[in-house]
Amino acid sequence: MIKAPGFETLTTHVFRNGDEYLESDAVFGVRESLIADWVEQPDNETLLNFDFVLNEGKA
Repeated sequence: MIKAPGFETLTTHVFRNGDEYLESDAVFGVRESLIADWVEQPDNETLLNFDFVLNEGKA
């Protein structure tokens, strides 16, 4: 969930590219635009670069 003043709240999910379950998603939420590479780092962290675009809030 992403919130920012003046924008609509965005609730979404970014899927891991190559995940074995992408094709069997039970709620049909997987979209090509929501699939990204998750890169394992030397410190055992995972890095995800993804641009989220928020809609301006309604007045």
